Amino acid sequence: MSDCQKENPEQQFWNFVNIQRCKIGANELRDHILESISNKYLSEQTLLYTNDILKEGGLDYIRVPGDPDRVIAGHCQKLGIKSPF
Repeated sequence: MSDCQKENPEQQFWNFVNIQRCKIGANELRDHILESISNKYLSEQTLLYTNDILKEGGLDYIRVPGDPDRVIAGHCQKLGIKSPF
């Protein structure tokens, strides 16, 4: 078994990231970082918005039974608002 196969997946991931980081320029790296921050912010805001909608029906996104997207869409339809999905 080679050394690469013996490494854990996390170490393999970071090795790959370090190699890729050396291949891209500063502007491209900045764009990737800003995109990641934006995606995190948008996903958090979507979760907060979704939880606000579900609270009106006495639910929480984490504890929604079945398919959460379907339940959320149903609640949005009942409340007469646009579904985030």
